[in-house]
Amino acid sequence: MWPPYGVAIICIGPVFLALEAAMWSIEDAYGTRTDIFVCMATSQLALVVYVLWIAVLDEVRSRLAEAFVFWLATLPSPGGFGYPYRGTRLRRSLYSSLYKEFQRTLEDCVQRERFLQFATHHYRSGLPAFLGDFQLLKYRVIEALQNHHGQPTIQLVNNDQHLYESHPLASTVPITKGIFESTMLLLPDGAISEHTQFPEAVKSTFSSFVCTYFGRESSMAISIPGDIVVGIQIAIEQNDVRLSILDRAKDEVLFLLCTDVFSEYRRRLDAQCADP
Repeated sequence: MWPPYGVAIICIGPVFLALEAAMWSIEDAYGTRTDIFVCMATSQLALVVYVLWIAVLDEVRSRLAEAFVFWLATLPSPGGFGYPYRGTRLRRSLYSSLYKEFQRTLEDCVQRERFLQFATHHYRSGLPAFLGDFQLLKYRVIEALQNHHGQPTIQLVNNDQHLYESHPLASTVPITKGIFESTMLLLPDGAISEHTQFPEAVKSTFSSFVCTYFGRESSMAISIPGDIVVGIQIAIEQNDVRLSILDRAKDEVLFLLCTDVFSEYRRRLDAQCADP
């Protein structure tokens, strides 16, 4: 019994210590590093207890083994010890109250830039990039529809995706609004309906956007419910690409940013304000 367990103990001990040392310097915005440390420390303690149990407490172990059937009979159902996991992520019932402050942050250029930089630096996710590209796609859809209906448009000479805030439509198209809602606000009454399709002039940009953020092989793919992604794929296959096709995905991205990122961002701001 000792050789395999001895090898495992010798291997696991240094490996855990090396992993703990490597994780110590990692910036952990989600707060999971502490949980991992606790689990690893518990495992190391369990190894120590196992060694003592085998090497020192042999007589006690033998006596307890004789009462195995008794202990088995008196143990309650394992389900009695089960507790639902409760992470730090906010419940959707609390989302509406937090979202008001989150929306004000996104609507202010300076605060939005500061928050998105925080999200990109600490969370390494594609959500901030999704919002920027979604906003650019929204601008191009509005411009194409305005051209189609004979309305004057102002084109941005520099099409750099990082300069979406300098677009002429930036002051009238909030980043929190979907494509369908934005076109309803800016186009003439009756020009847009729920069945209005994406303009052909924007289809290539739309395809690139979908491949970047919903493609299985894309490194920028975002984590949203599968039914949203499937709905987008089915709409593309059926050639029924309506203006609202991406709006649910946008709402989910805002939800993720608000609950997973903004709550931590606000907590850090409050901690900084509290420091003298």
